[in-house]
Amino acid sequence: RFGFKSRGLGDVYKRQRRAVETGDAPALKYAAHRLKGSLGQFAATAAAELAFQLEQTGASGDLSGAAQAMETLAHEVQRVCAQLQARIRGGAA
Repeated sequence: RFGFKSRGLGDVYKRQRRAVETGDAPALKYAAHRLKGSLGQFAATAAAELAFQLEQTGASGDLSGAAQAMETLAHEVQRVCAQLQARIRGGAA
């Protein structure tokens, strides 16, 4: 889904998607928190902020906007992953 071959990110995204589909707010909160931490390791500030917002959505229990927020987050994560792949291919630090 993300274009970046990262089992960890893909697994977390699947957990988020499942949580939204089933209305499991605590699971969404947990998965978004994990993703936020992973993104923070790459200094992906915008994506980490979107994950934090999704975490807060899970904490509130109101998942009405969660599906759209996940799509926005997915696009941002794809952008971050493309940048990371370009750096890896280009040998940039």
